Amino acid sequence: MGKVKPNTPVALVVGVTGMVGLSLAEALASPTALGGPWKVYGAARRPKPTWFPSSILDLYITFDALNFDDTLKQLSPIAHEVTHVFWVVFEKRGVGVGDRVRGEEEDLRLRMLRRGSSPDLGKA
Repeated sequence: MGKVKPNTPVALVVGVTGMVGLSLAEALASPTALGGPWKVYGAARRPKPTWFPSSILDLYITFDALNFDDTLKQLSPIAHEVTHVFWVVFEKRGVGVGDRVRGEEEDLRLRMLRRGSSPDLGKA
């Protein structure tokens, strides 16, 4: 990606290899995006697929959202830059522990991002 202007929005798109995540990353990286082009980091559970158009991302990150240590290790280097987090992962419904797992994932992400970001992150 090219040189980033000051105050450029920085997105972390978790689930970037899915249909919605890929479309979102492409839209944000576009020069016609509102406030853009954005700096876009993409993340997923698995390594980057061979078909994935990596030219739309500034960085592809693989991490396990249920493992705080792995999440911290992989996302800490960019946490101070990220201004927006988009969580667009595919989740199977009907699994009994689904709500608990999603709650744990959200808690881990927020704890990690708050460690490396501005004091305003997460304030409504």
